[in-house]
Amino acid sequence: MILAGRRCAGVSVAAVSALRATRAAGIAAPARPHLFAVPRSLATTSAGVTAESGSSTGNEAQLAAFTARTGITFEDQSIYWDALTHKSFKTHRNENSAGRYHALGGRVLDLYVGEYVLAKFPDMPAEAAESIMRAYTAPKVLSNVGQNFGVQLLMRWKKPSEVGGEGEGEAAVRAWVTQSLVGALYQHKGPAAARSFIHTYFLSRAVDIEAHLDLFVKMRRPRQLLTFLMKRLGKPSPIARLIKETGRLSSNAVFIVGMYSGIEKIGEGYGSSLKMAETRAVKDALIKKYAKEVKEITLPSEFDDASEANVSFFQQESTSAH
Repeated sequence: MILAGRRCAGVSVAAVSALRATRAAGIAAPARPHLFAVPRSLATTSAGVTAESGSSTGNEAQLAAFTARTGITFEDQSIYWDALTHKSFKTHRNENSAGRYHALGGRVLDLYVGEYVLAKFPDMPAEAAESIMRAYTAPKVLSNVGQNFGVQLLMRWKKPSEVGGEGEGEAAVRAWVTQSLVGALYQHKGPAAARSFIHTYFLSRAVDIEAHLDLFVKMRRPRQLLTFLMKRLGKPSPIARLIKETGRLSSNAVFIVGMYSGIEKIGEGYGSSLKMAETRAVKDALIKKYAKEVKEITLPSEFDDASEANVSFFQQESTSAH
């Protein structure tokens, strides 16, 4: 269950006492833990938990601190350890469950990030949208989210030096474990909890939308793309018009070109030649159209199926006696 407020249910008095004991080690929860509270900067180095289970006193204290930081609680502590165990650390218990959480976490991230991007930018081409989705869920992003939560203090894994020099580094393991936590959250706390977690810690990050669109446009024929786009939208064909120029006969000439559809100005560009300015105006028109953002969106996953039975299209009749 994901909790907000001053108290984190599921953390016992003993666990709180253990949490206080960890302050000497530099692990501390916020004074008022809230929903998915992000801790202050944590040490990036990891000792690498190698115990078969997380039952030691030190691990219990770190787990209590982790719970307080994130606000994520599971009734069964073994869920934490299964999710926090990398595939390189194999035991009779986690060999199957760790991989299942990781696989599920990847699908859940794709689902909620995908529906958000497609709803937020309804005119964006599929290839550009997929590039933006990957930017939200890249391994580096997963690793950073995990580091903020301190998963490196709890995750169980085998270092490359322990398996003959082969294996993944700490950053890759942090990313793997963080994705597994998303899967465990979805499976044991439900879709709403997983969606809230992803929106809070992944979709709140800054992504340069225009840079992804610019790369997409450069890989195409922008003039043909704009012509087809205007035709599909039922608008007049694009026309380039010179807005301003200076130094045409000098070596420092600058031209400003506007791209119009009828009387509507849809883009603008500049350059040292008319052709360069026109090309930039075409790209500007495409990016403005594709990057058009819907401010208020309702995501498909936000519909509450339980409320369906309460909806009626019959007009309510007065029941008062006459």
